[in-house]
Amino acid sequence: MTQGELESYLDKAADILRGNADHSEFRGYVFALLFYKRINDFY
Repeated sequence: MTQGELESYLDKAADILRGNADHSEFRGYVFALLFYKRINDFY
């Protein structure tokens, strides 16, 4: 599998997981998860 094929596959997987959410809405979920992970790693 080439890098281009892998990137295409991961893009399709992200689209399936994202569903109908807008990119700006999805970004809010990602930032919340990153914030939560940072807090858990710190404590």
